[in-house]
Amino acid sequence: MKNELLGMLVTALAILSAAIVSGLRLKPYIDAGETYTPASFMLYPALAAVLVAIPLIFLLRAAQGTKELEIGPLKFTERSPFMALWCILYIVIAVTFFPYDGPEESDLLPEPSYQEDTGSPLNQPVRLPLPFAALQESAVEKRHVL
Repeated sequence: MKNELLGMLVTALAILSAAIVSGLRLKPYIDAGETYTPASFMLYPALAAVLVAIPLIFLLRAAQGTKELEIGPLKFTERSPFMALWCILYIVIAVTFFPYDGPEESDLLPEPSYQEDTGSPLNQPVRLPLPFAALQESAVEKRHVL
């Protein structure tokens, strides 16, 4: 029973560690307001971890002749060896082979707002409806005369 609890604890710590690594790698993209993250952020490391973890677990199960894997003092039951090994491999592969690049510098600059492009709204001419057009034209002419 103690060995099973240790196995569950290792699995839980592996999942928590993978979540922390993913969060730390994702945070700059969220801070920069990115809506798209590159596939190298999580997809490629996750697929590589799956391609290694699944065959390795099946080989260990075949070698031990049981579904419950015992690795030293740890005893993994049911799907916990898949989860633990996948998370550990994901962390190693993501950090080693897919280092964090972060968003490009141009992505971090704030985009200018519409008001900055058009200038102050107080300096814009006011257009009046058609009946008041004659009054507007005479007011402009008087202003130029003064």
